[in-house]
This record gives sequence, structure tokens and C-alpha cells, in this order.
Amino acid sequence: MASSGADERAEFSASSQAEFSASSQEVRERIRELMERTFLQREAARRMREDARRMLAEDEDGQALDTFRFLQQRIASVGLEALELDGDPADSPGTTAGGAAMPNEGYEKYLEALRDGASPQDRGTPITYALVNPDGSLEFRTETARAMRDKVGSAGSGTVDRVGLPDPPTVHAYVAELPPATAELANPVANEMLSLLGSCAGPFFGPISFFGVHPDQPGPGSLDDAHQDLLRAAHQVAQARSSDLQ
Repeated sequence: MASSGADERAEFSASSQAEFSASSQEVRERIRELMERTFLQREAARRMREDARRMLAEDEDGQALDTFRFLQQRIASVGLEALELDGDPADSPGTTAGGAAMPNEGYEKYLEALRDGASPQDRGTPITYALVNPDGSLEFRTETARAMRDKVGSAGSGTVDRVGLPDPPTVHAYVAELPPATAELANPVANEMLSLLGSCAGPFFGPISFFGVHPDQPGPGSLDDAHQDLLRAAHQVAQARSSDLQ
């Protein structure tokens, strides 16, 4: 009788352990299924958020490109001869290349300017131009054309090359001459802006400036409000395109 009782207890214990093991396995399977389902739901939600962000960004990029094209066409419709650029060109007749007034404005006035501390390079008429830095930032600065050229040229040999742009032809650019082609001086945003404005040259390195031109004045002139708006729109499009390539 004692042996029979022991056998029954052993059998019951084995049966209980088997049932517990099966139950534990079932619980583990259910937990695993729930975890997988939760992971899939979170992954689907993440993809939906990414798709929504991408669609929103594409919509914003499309709007920025539409704005740029609209401003580009509006400037083109005005006509080259009719455009008025704010401010006088920096290198107009009667001045040095961005410098003090030349003697044809009066030799005494010229000497007076130099006595007041002006150098032949720092008394040019200030102009408003756009500067795009290698970090992709855009700023509008008001200073002499000589200061603009020095800022751009400092990335290379100290001199600049002038890039004419066809669309619109009332904007030109200065790029550094012989800059080192390093990652620090790479300027994909400015190069994309040049491409949007019709340039096939490049890539260029270092800061790049954009300034106004007029058929009657060969020197750099100020950007008016319409051209500043155009460059802002081009910068927004160029930033989006450059980030897509990274």
C-alpha cells in the first residue's frame, strides 16, 4: 500500500510538472507573440511617421522650388534694361577697385579722405550682397566690393573668379581662386544655388558671394529686394537637395 501511494504521488508530481511545463511554454509563446506584435506595430508606426515627415518635406521642398521658379520668372519678365539695382556699383568710374575717391573727384578731397585714415582700398561704396558659407548658411552683408572679394578670396590664393549666371543675368557670383579642395571648404549648398541659377561650372570651394549687376555698370552692385528673395528661395531649395545627398 505504501509503495502504491508513493507511485501515485510520483505520478501526480510528474503530471503536474508536465502540465506546468506545458503551461509555462504556452505562456512564453504568448509573450513572444505579443512582443513580436508590439514590435511590428511600433515599426509600422515609425514607418508611418517617417513617411509623413518625408511627404511633408517633399511638399515643403516643392513649394520652395515653386517659389524660386516664380521669382525667377518674375525677374526675367521685368527685362534686363528695366531692372534697378539698389545702391551704386562698387567699382564705378571715379573710384579705385573698391577704394578711395580718385583725383578726378578732386585731388584735395582724395587727400582729405586718406588723411582721415582711409586706405585706397576701404572707401568704396557699400553694397548689399549674399554670402553662402561652407556650412551652408546664408547671410546678407553690406560692405564694400573689396571687402566682399577679400572674404571670398581668403579661402584660396587671395583673389577671386567671377561667375556669370544666365538665369537671371542680373546676378553674378565670386568664387575663390585656387582654394584647397578639402571637406572643410566644400560648399554643396552654394554650388546647388549656382546650378539653379544656370551655372554649369564647379564645384567650387570656400565661401561664395552673389551680387547684383547692371548692363550700364560693370562693377558689383547691390541686390534689390526681388533678387534677395530669389536667393533666399534658391538657398532653401539647395539646402533640401544637399541634405538629400548626404
